[in-house]
Amino acid sequence: MRSIASFDGKNLKGLKSISEAEFEGLLEHVKNINIFVNNYQRISMVQKDKEALENFISDYLDDSQHISTAHFLNELPSFLLKYLASFKAFLDHWETYLNRLYGKDSDQFKRFKVATSAEFDEYFSYRFVYELRNFTLHCKFPIAKVKTKMDENKNNLLSVIVNKERLMSDYNWPKKVRLGEMEAEFDLLPHLEEAFNCLIRIHEIAINLCDTRSLMDSSLKIYKFAVDYRGVVGDIVLATIEESGLDESMDNLHIEYNRLPIIESKNILEMFVENSEE
Repeated sequence: MRSIASFDGKNLKGLKSISEAEFEGLLEHVKNINIFVNNYQRISMVQKDKEALENFISDYLDDSQHISTAHFLNELPSFLLKYLASFKAFLDHWETYLNRLYGKDSDQFKRFKVATSAEFDEYFSYRFVYELRNFTLHCKFPIAKVKTKMDENKNNLLSVIVNKERLMSDYNWPKKVRLGEMEAEFDLLPHLEEAFNCLIRIHEIAINLCDTRSLMDSSLKIYKFAVDYRGVVGDIVLATIEESGLDESMDNLHIEYNRLPIIESKNILEMFVENSEE
């Protein structure tokens, strides 16, 4: 039996029986929303690794944390590698997803490639960070040294210095990166920040390349259950339940259920409203 039900973590309560066709249709709406949420959160994964690196640097500069220079230099490569890996994974994911969804010859895929090319052409930081991941994986750790100083407010600041000669000695950098135009030594951290800003712009374009009409329709369909069953305790779920009945302990039932993404659908609808007001 296919049903709309509520589940409070222990008990399942039937709300409405539905047909197989209704069940499959709702599953498709759930899938649309979950795919969008996963895509939307891709930028958060990069941000998480970026913030982990920044927090590690902040902790090192905070004397109360007692992080030795030896420990800092030993752990810094792993934080940098995680950021570089998530940076590249973000771009690979969107390219693969849009290619599979629309095809390489589609307008949507071409618009995504135009967006990434624009960032590549305009920002050295994007070009450099994109290629730095390959350098770090295949050659060596790129950092030559770290420097600390105090600003005018006596706050500790740190620079992570890379050396151009060191970078170019063991790796054939693509000419289009234009690394040779950079100064002999430069701070890596501002480029990590600028490259992340490039990703944010790419992310905004990629999100809008998704099937927003279908997503809005799915969100409206799912959020309607929150309106129809206002006051219900627990999650609203799609349930497949044995004929023995609904209002029993889960221990006595064989069930399968999918939580309806009510909160996610509400957030998506609010996002559409905000965008329409801009």
